[in-house]
Amino acid sequence: MAIGAECPECGRQYRLPDDKAGRKIRCKECGAVVDVPRRAGRARRAGQPESAGKRTAAARRPARGRSSGNKRSSKNNPALLIGGIVVGVVVCIAAGVFFGMQMMSGGGAATGSGLADGSTGTAGPGVTADDLTDEQKAQKQAAYEASLEQQRLAKSGEEKASLVRRYGDGKVVTIVISGVVGETAAANKYLNRKVFRAAYKEYEAGRKQAADRTESNRKAAEQQAVADHKSTWGDFGPTFVSYRYELVDSDVPYPRIVNGGRLENTFTFHAAPASNPQEFAQRLGLGTVTSINGREIHVQAQLPTPIPDPDVEELALQYGLDQVVQVNVTGATGDPKLVQLYLENETIRSGADGKRLSLVAMKALGNGEFQFSVAPVPNAQVFGESLRWGSLQSGDPSGRTVTIAAQLPEHLPTEAELNAAKEAERKREKAIRDADWAHKPRPDESELDWAVRVITDIDVFGLEKALKALAVMDVVEERRDEVSKLLIQNLGAAHFKLADQIPAMMRWKTDDTEKAILRLGGQHLATWDRPVVMEALVELGTPACAEALASALPDFFSGDKCVKYLIDAGPVAEGPVLGYLKHENAKVRARVYTILSEIGGKEAATKLRTNVKLENNPGMKAQAEACLNMVRERVNAARDATEKGVGFLFPSAMPVLSRVRSEKETRPLFRLPV
Repeated sequence: MAIGAECPECGRQYRLPDDKAGRKIRCKECGAVVDVPRRAGRARRAGQPESAGKRTAAARRPARGRSSGNKRSSKNNPALLIGGIVVGVVVCIAAGVFFGMQMMSGGGAATGSGLADGSTGTAGPGVTADDLTDEQKAQKQAAYEASLEQQRLAKSGEEKASLVRRYGDGKVVTIVISGVVGETAAANKYLNRKVFRAAYKEYEAGRKQAADRTESNRKAAEQQAVADHKSTWGDFGPTFVSYRYELVDSDVPYPRIVNGGRLENTFTFHAAPASNPQEFAQRLGLGTVTSINGREIHVQAQLPTPIPDPDVEELALQYGLDQVVQVNVTGATGDPKLVQLYLENETIRSGADGKRLSLVAMKALGNGEFQFSVAPVPNAQVFGESLRWGSLQSGDPSGRTVTIAAQLPEHLPTEAELNAAKEAERKREKAIRDADWAHKPRPDESELDWAVRVITDIDVFGLEKALKALAVMDVVEERRDEVSKLLIQNLGAAHFKLADQIPAMMRWKTDDTEKAILRLGGQHLATWDRPVVMEALVELGTPACAEALASALPDFFSGDKCVKYLIDAGPVAEGPVLGYLKHENAKVRARVYTILSEIGGKEAATKLRTNVKLENNPGMKAQAEACLNMVRERVNAARDATEKGVGFLFPSAMPVLSRVRSEKETRPLFRLPV
């Protein structure tokens, strides 16, 4: 059962277990000695001598031998045993009622908490806090604060020891910053962020070093693989080379900062990781480094006045000081919490082109005045005029400050409504993230706008899907030039595959499309890019494109493949192909004969007669004669049709249907003229 006690010095009350009855304890508030009263049930009645009490107790105890001669003792008597239990229960209930009445009449329940150690002693009179003088109260307050400081220092020491165990003694540094002027809370927040930033730079450097080593390993493995490939295959062989390289992870752990406390204008911090105290001190940027003793850095602070909010400084570091604007709000009356939530919700959506702003350091100054900072804001004047919840009252472009006279709704949204709006915004942002992850249009975004955005931002993982979408979607004539220009300027750029890009270009082609594709000439195209480029040249169907196709006839890899594309090009390719009719390589001439058999006309028939005479190889001569005969038949048929007034089209001049390309087919390399 609990016993009440009160400190005679400060008046703090305690509720103690009954084993503390009659002892002395030390007050946890002021350190004075507190006498704990004895239990009420054990207190002697007034006027009763101690000897009488002992005799009474002795008389109540049974004699040793009293039950020895009794054959039926209480131990073996069930009735006596039950009766004893009933009497005990009644006595306990009565004692509880008595002690409860004593506590109620003795000053009420104790309000203090906790147990204190002490020594035995007697109870004494108590003193309330109202009985102390102002000087005594100040002394006790100072003692209390000193006690807290000692406890905090002890805790700081434990946390530092934890840092040492986690990071190692050679990675933990102590920073002592003296001469700090300003509000304690603001200074502590600012200094803590600065120290963390200095430690984070070492962590960041470790990650970068690991990434650089990984890239170095990759390049070395790539160079070795290419060298091995050349030594095995020379200039031929597979076009893909596989290799493996070692990934390097950083051994620098994430930073941690421990606040070592404040003594007047001196702040102490413990930080890790910090391999080199000299370099760590240079990264702090808090003032003059006065000394470095081992792993302890002493700094004479030179902080701005007033001490800035570190969140505002982070905005300046992220966006640039010229992009940060401080907003002062007047006349924003109402529930401060609701007003603050409303201003935050409305402001972050006020960026240019609908972009969200970063808002930090929101402060309620009272009397309807608020203050916060936002970024990025290129023009403070335009930003102030664009706010929907107020009007621009004044602005200081040089100081990047605007004052807004609030014009809030008559009925501000409730906290539930504001939270619902935030939840809706969160869901919208999640939908945008999900759409970006799936590489599909965002909510309320057309497929064309999505494709243009992906290509403009060069979203590496969404490029292929966006290009394929452009290749099949309906063309919007008003935006043809925009899309075509965007595709042309990225033609052949990194992460853009010609096999996906050129079909999109042909879908949105303009007068500049042909020039862009022809500029690919002089470059060796990858295996998977050759067919799509050839098909584009056929579709364009100009003499320049036919000449580019014909230039592939002598190519070892592309000569055979370009034959069908030149046939598809039709009569426009006859002239460029005839340029290779007298080529010294028999295989090239054989390709020419195959093409002319399908598209040759009068000019081809005239020049083929010479080739028939000059071919020495019987097989080549037979192929030249067969080609000449087919061309003559076509020319004669065209002449007869013309004489009869019947139109005639060469089979190869029919519209070329799109073909499904097999992924397994060989795609030769060819060179286009510059």
